[in-house]
Amino acid sequence: MRRWAGWLAIAAVAAFPLLLVLRWGGKGAWTLPIAGVLALVAAIAVLVSLRSRARLPPWTWVVVVHVPLLLLTAWQALPLGVLHPLAREPAAALGASAGSWALLPGAAADSVSWRLAALVWCLAALFALRRIPVERLVGWVVIAAAVHAVAAMLLAAVAPAFPLDNGYAGRVRGSFTYPNHAAAFWLMNVPLALLWARRLARHGKPQGWLVPAALLAAIVLSASRGGTLLAIVFAVPIVWTVLPQRGRWLWALGATGVVLAGLWVMNLDEAARRFSALGGDQGATLSGRLYIWQAITPVLVVAGALGFGPDAARVVWRHAGEHRFEPANVHELHNDGLELLLTHGYVGAALLVLGVGFALWRLHQGGRGGRRRWVVIGGGLGLLTMVAYAFADFPWQSEGLVAWWLLVAVVSTCAVRGRRARAAVSTWPARLGVAVPALALLLLAPGDWQREHESVTAWWAAHMATERRAADTVVRSAAAVNAALEARPRTAPLALEQAKLALDLSQQEPALARKAVTALGVAGRLVPADPELWLQKLRLARHEADAAAAGQALAQLVALAPAWPAAQHEALSAYHQGLVSAEAVTSTAERILAQDQSRPSWVFPQLEAILGHQAVSAALAEEAIAFPLRQSGMEWLQRRGSLDHWRAAWVRWLAGARSARLHAHSLVALGELVDDADVADVADVADVIAQRLAVPAGDQERWYLIRGLRRAGLPIPPKLSALATGDPLRLALAEPGVDPEQLAATIRALEAYDTRRYCSSRRDELLAVQRAVDGDSAALTPRTPPDLVSALLSQVANDTTRAGQQTRLHATELLARRRIADWQALSKGVWTWWLLDRQTRPMVVTLPVWTALIIDGEFHSWLRGKVDLRAHVPQGLHRVALLRP
Repeated sequence: MRRWAGWLAIAAVAAFPLLLVLRWGGKGAWTLPIAGVLALVAAIAVLVSLRSRARLPPWTWVVVVHVPLLLLTAWQALPLGVLHPLAREPAAALGASAGSWALLPGAAADSVSWRLAALVWCLAALFALRRIPVERLVGWVVIAAAVHAVAAMLLAAVAPAFPLDNGYAGRVRGSFTYPNHAAAFWLMNVPLALLWARRLARHGKPQGWLVPAALLAAIVLSASRGGTLLAIVFAVPIVWTVLPQRGRWLWALGATGVVLAGLWVMNLDEAARRFSALGGDQGATLSGRLYIWQAITPVLVVAGALGFGPDAARVVWRHAGEHRFEPANVHELHNDGLELLLTHGYVGAALLVLGVGFALWRLHQGGRGGRRRWVVIGGGLGLLTMVAYAFADFPWQSEGLVAWWLLVAVVSTCAVRGRRARAAVSTWPARLGVAVPALALLLLAPGDWQREHESVTAWWAAHMATERRAADTVVRSAAAVNAALEARPRTAPLALEQAKLALDLSQQEPALARKAVTALGVAGRLVPADPELWLQKLRLARHEADAAAAGQALAQLVALAPAWPAAQHEALSAYHQGLVSAEAVTSTAERILAQDQSRPSWVFPQLEAILGHQAVSAALAEEAIAFPLRQSGMEWLQRRGSLDHWRAAWVRWLAGARSARLHAHSLVALGELVDDADVADVADVADVIAQRLAVPAGDQERWYLIRGLRRAGLPIPPKLSALATGDPLRLALAEPGVDPEQLAATIRALEAYDTRRYCSSRRDELLAVQRAVDGDSAALTPRTPPDLVSALLSQVANDTTRAGQQTRLHATELLARRRIADWQALSKGVWTWWLLDRQTRPMVVTLPVWTALIIDGEFHSWLRGKVDLRAHVPQGLHRVALLRP
């Protein structure tokens, strides 16, 4: 019986870290409850197989590492009615006196179960693996990691979107969703694998070097900057000791050459691009990590001695008022040291640091002078890699990495053969140490499965609702949505998701609003300080037109999540609905104008109503305003802003826009904006305009563009004019004239290029004018350019013959039609020929945005609103263009 129990214990112990690594690093659905079952199986099997007296490895370090932080987390999770200071005011507003210290009690309870499972597994692993030769254990560990690395490289080639299509395609990551976690996993095994391979090589088995080679290759191909740098720091010294002493420098140079050649073959463009992204426009940003740390550091004071509780980074992030990473949905701080301080305060951080330090010191002491000292050194260095990596990322948030870290620690402990480990001792303290946490884990198991079930239900409901909306189909047609709506939630995630779905669907099904009330009541008792709760409460108050509830929810949102865009938009909607006063949302409106985020177009009219027209207009024109906000506000500014503010904002927007392509038709208005703008970088903006001008590549396209500009009375941009150098194009674009000899010469020259469509078009126009000069005015049509018709009238003004009189009459009739403007489309504008005299009727146009008035190729003024053009255009025949940038 004990033999079978021993094998069962070994199987459960091995399955625990493998399950967590292979299931998205421990993030897959149902992973943690299953891991808890494996830990229980291992514990029961160990209790059955362990004799009354046995040789035990050191195991006090397990208690020191796990128990203090476990007790602190349990105190945070228990419903003792002791609330965190951040949650006291929201709880009082809800009338909820009872509660837990943690801001998210469910997450704290999950953390307790996970820490218990890790404690139980650690003890079971130490007692189950103690009789297996350490060299064999090390081989199993590093080979398993190398197999994972090789599989990861193959998956990156054949299934780059596995295991989740989240934007990391092309980067080697294996079963992890985040490549940096994959790199941390392989890196943890590198020191041990190098020393293991050296030991095999000394016994005539050089194939062992394939294992560290596979691990290092996978780290580099993951494009993880931290993993690559730490691999260099931890691996190079070990490799140096491995090289033969005679000619070590030559061996090192040769190995470096081989490595560089291999890296060149592997094509490291992605890795190089990742390293270049460490900097930004403002200098080194570590891909934005510095922004996160700067924003969250002031909140450490609020965290105090005991922290906010597990998984509270999202709540604290919004409370900190940082907004730049909200669209990326950042929940981790990319620094587990900061995360630890936020979660457990400096008391919990000190307990964990002391525990890990004690474990490393115990390994070091126990490994002195032993023949398995290489295992202790390799394992200790592997443990240190994850500690070092934690200060630039969040590897400790991956349960799979934590489980493998504990596995390396257990294997290293098995190499320690101190005096106590060699002697057979009574095992009742060890069996008691396994049985007590195992019993606690068993008692907590039903709650773990319930929380996991509701978490999965909430996730699938949110996912399927999003998919249905994207496909423009009925949201209620998804079974997951119906399951979430029909459930009786006991946890905050499902309660909040149920309330959100119920409010989304309450327009079609009013009865669902009552379900939202019930769900928010459940969530209010559990997570009174969660901004998501108060956001849904504000939505419910808007649905029920409850001004008192809206004011209460808005006050809590402003305190808990001052920079959360979703909360800000709901606040503006409540103001528009008349549920809250302008004073209640003034701070929110001011913060919106101070943030560098794009906003929907409806936001700016609301800001105008709250802060006033002048304040919003001036804010959008400020030089310091960020580009995303300025870009989203340009439409409002062009419609409602003052001319000076809009002009300055437009020039600054153009300087910051990277993808704007400008058409030649707009250049008159653009040039006027640049020339008139009172900004320091006008010359730079003019260069930007020249660079982004879309110039057609072919002569025919250029002909049509330049002819359109000329007929509209717009000047030809120099960049476009410089390309019109060919003889046929230059002839076709010659200034109009009706001198008989000039007409004849130009027509003869164009006939040589009759196959060119633009030359043929121009020749036909000139032929019609030439025939009119000769007395045949029937050739003139409404399509004849009015500038040619006007020039023809001047030519025949003194012609008293019958033919001359008929030509003048016909030409005058053609021009008379221009009294009623016939607007023609331009890129971002319109133009027309317009004959203005005493018989011309009012020409009132409505211009909703600032528009440039161009008369005969010269800028006249900026216009907006209802305008009678007769007040601006002089008497006679003119080309009038209305352009907007």
